[in-house]
Amino acid sequence: SSRSSLSSLADEREWNRSTPAASQSALLIRSHSQGWARCFELHPDWPSPRLSAPDEVLVRNLTMGLNPVDWKSLAYRFGIERFPWVLGRDVCGVVESVGEAVENVKVGDRVWTCSDSRDIRAGAYQAKSVHKAFTLGKIPDRISDDDAATIGTGLVTAAVALYWFFGIERARETGAHVSPTLAPSRHTRWLLIFGGGAVTGLYALQLAHLSASNVKVLCVASPSNFAYLQSLGADACIDRFLSSEAILHSVRDITGQEGVVDWALDCVGSSTAALCQEILSTSRRALGEGEGQEEAGQLICLAGNPKRPREEEEVEKSRAAEPAAPRAITIHRISFSTTYYSSQPFTSQLLQDVHDLLACGSLRTVQPLIIQDGLAGVRKGLEMLRDGECPRTRKLVVRMEETPKDLEVTVLGQKEELGWNGCV
Repeated sequence: SSRSSLSSLADEREWNRSTPAASQSALLIRSHSQGWARCFELHPDWPSPRLSAPDEVLVRNLTMGLNPVDWKSLAYRFGIERFPWVLGRDVCGVVESVGEAVENVKVGDRVWTCSDSRDIRAGAYQAKSVHKAFTLGKIPDRISDDDAATIGTGLVTAAVALYWFFGIERARETGAHVSPTLAPSRHTRWLLIFGGGAVTGLYALQLAHLSASNVKVLCVASPSNFAYLQSLGADACIDRFLSSEAILHSVRDITGQEGVVDWALDCVGSSTAALCQEILSTSRRALGEGEGQEEAGQLICLAGNPKRPREEEEVEKSRAAEPAAPRAITIHRISFSTTYYSSQPFTSQLLQDVHDLLACGSLRTVQPLIIQDGLAGVRKGLEMLRDGECPRTRKLVVRMEETPKDLEVTVLGQKEELGWNGCV
């Protein structure tokens, strides 16, 4: 029967095929055991996902943002439960249908989200996707579809880092007030963002700048991006190409005697995460009467846990002989499953804040860089991310409407007349 033949393609319960399903275009991951070139299949007739719960929403995808985690999922073999699979996290689309319990969005609304990668129906690299209603944010009229596709993972990661883990307050414009734990003191509190030109870094910079907590932001980035970062609210910038020792001295010069780096967000890699850890451990405040115990520095590493090159480890050993005990550091591990996807109050408040800040222009989206050919261009875009060819401060975006029509594909996704294998 048609039902039994379809069950070999995907889990019956997830696709809910009690009746014949409509079809759609989808970029499938067929395997990661035969090399990069044989991973992809651009399928023109893949079953459309269906709602399976009253709190779900079906979205017609318009534009999709590309993320480094997508190519890493293939290269390092994680986050893909079975084959075939649909990757992609950042979605901008239009609500096509809603479950009976959905109240926050309606058919016709433009929405954005950071898709739950545990659910094949939520994958961005297909014509339609299914999401929990409370994870969808409405898009203000002033924000284009291309711009909205840049929000997803980068902004949610930044918000979870700053609001959930660091305890930094929401934007003052949203009516947030400074909590007792972040009450003004005689010390200036700094957030260090290493890789300020990364998408997550750009959103974290803005959320911190807008915060009611009066946080100052120090970005380590390429000098070519300094002016842009300062326009978004960076209080100071340091050249990322300086030596580790020079960066340490620059941080001390900028923060001064009355400043302390309390939080660090690393968007680059293990060696820069180690440098962030050292900056936090050596950034100290002189405790005044009644101030109590020194707070631990807080670090989030988005591209690898702290690890120093061998030559820098020798310098670190020499510093270990210094009499002052290092400051305690708490390293947080970002998890969406325990935050954005599970805490409806947190997520709902965040999405409302983001809508209001985008609508009034206080929060700016990252600049999109369009990759042509829709789903057929995803592989090319992922290769750009993998090979470091995507310009910093830009987000790669594909448009669903540009996906080639009437494709003749094999299981390897080859289109003979263009000579492509998932990559025009």
